[in-house]
Amino acid sequence: MKQTVIKITWHPAEIEFIPLRDIPKIDDHVKTHDYWGRDPKPVEYNAVVRRWRSTLRGASLSLHYSRLQSDPRAKQGRWGQTDIAWSSDGSAKATWKDDDDRSFNCSAPHVAILGLVNATRSLRSKTSVLIVPRPKQQELRNALLALGKACALTGETEANALEAAHIVPVKAGGMDDIANAILLRADIHRLFDAGKIWFDVTSSEAVPKGPRLSDSYKKILKDSPRLNASDFWRVRESLVQRATLPGGAGIELKTK
Repeated sequence: MKQTVIKITWHPAEIEFIPLRDIPKIDDHVKTHDYWGRDPKPVEYNAVVRRWRSTLRGASLSLHYSRLQSDPRAKQGRWGQTDIAWSSDGSAKATWKDDDDRSFNCSAPHVAILGLVNATRSLRSKTSVLIVPRPKQQELRNALLALGKACALTGETEANALEAAHIVPVKAGGMDDIANAILLRADIHRLFDAGKIWFDVTSSEAVPKGPRLSDSYKKILKDSPRLNASDFWRVRESLVQRATLPGGAGIELKTK
């Protein structure tokens, strides 16, 4: 199963990110990230898988949230079960069933399954590319943080230094999706966007591009030689697609 993050918008002031790294099993523990309002730090909830079913047409998952929570802020929440179902075309729904008060039962107005669909729009062969609106970088970053809390290359864990780096740029048709993004330290992100760092599409090895990368960054690549396996296989298709664009890994796209 591909790495997936379920994004549930319960209401405009509450967005939950649920990571699925492998095929879930009954009684597996899942740690979800719940963002309230403008608070940049998520409330972490512990949930347990109560049901999992997968077919060629889609999948369904049930998670139960109990009072046994490690995050002190989570202990002020509600307790119950989230039922989620999605189809292979990306459509999805989620409902909440409260343990204590049925008046709190509800359906989420919007559910997105990130990493399920192709991470790019159709790419143009010419240098001039379609201009699309800048994606919601913070939401993509939050989804990636739900999968792992470190730079995919250096292992940096300081959250304020981590950014969502698109593999295929948005202006070249890249989607705001975890299959087209990895967490990178801000300076490494800049170098990747500039085409000075690239990841080999067969080995996941991080390699310098061009002669002007400083010795200190060459040492970082030597000490951190490759993407970890889960990140690599999640974004490999996007790496292959970016390499086909004008300029390849060292991409330089002109815009109208």
